[in-house]
Amino acid sequence: MKKLTLGSLLTTLGFVLSVALAPATITYAAGSASYTLSPSTGSYNINSTLSVAVYEDGTSVNVATANLSYNSSQLQFVSISPASGTFGGDVSSTGGSGVVSISRYVTPAGTTATGNVEIAVIDFTVLAGTGSTTIDFTSSSMIENAGTNVWDGVDNSATYNLTTPSPVITTPPASTGSGSSSSTSNPSKRSTPTTTSSTSTPAPTKSSTPTSTNNSQNASQKNLKTSPKKTSNNSKKSTRTIAARTTADKYSYAGLFLLLAAFAVYLGYITQRRQLATAKKENKR
Repeated sequence: MKKLTLGSLLTTLGFVLSVALAPATITYAAGSASYTLSPSTGSYNINSTLSVAVYEDGTSVNVATANLSYNSSQLQFVSISPASGTFGGDVSSTGGSGVVSISRYVTPAGTTATGNVEIAVIDFTVLAGTGSTTIDFTSSSMIENAGTNVWDGVDNSATYNLTTPSPVITTPPASTGSGSSSSTSNPSKRSTPTTTSSTSTPAPTKSSTPTSTNNSQNASQKNLKTSPKKTSNNSKKSTRTIAARTTADKYSYAGLFLLLAAFAVYLGYITQRRQLATAKKENKR
């Protein structure tokens, strides 16, 4: 029998302890179901709405729990709109402070979902006008098949460009006034009179019938001759009207004066008669 020495005992004890205290490593088999976002890219202006649909793609899926993260300084959570149809049952739908959690199950009970199926739509308001922002699936997300998580664990994130639209500058239409354009378009025509040579001008021919140009000139001359007469006639009529009104006013005032004088004479006559009657009565007494 082999005698154990102190050194061999210590070596054996150290080996046992190293095996016992070694950390356990657990390996999980990767699932076949996946999550995606639609759209996964794009450019969005500041203050616009970013709508992102969450899709699950698996086989015989009962429950889908999608947990996502976003930058709350660039995006503001607005709402979650559940997709109608397959995932009709709601477990939880919350969002805000950089986290969105959606958990829904297939209805009616006892049925499953297979293929790429929409779960819900998340609406955000874009807060930033520069740079880019990303929406990620967190590791706590699950896709369940009869109680087993079959999510493949791949973060199919989406990245969006954030932009600020350029201001729209409207230019007023240019002025097209005929008077200003004609006065400034060709000043040489106004400043330089046209002259004709006596040798190049043919002698005028006599004609018994006046041209239309002569007729228009004669008509304009007649209008010029008659217009002062019309003006003077109008002024005479207005002067006569004013004189007639003044004469009528004078006659009205004279008539009123005569009427007042006659009334005064009448009052004097009545007063005198009364005085005579009073005197006769006193003499009889």
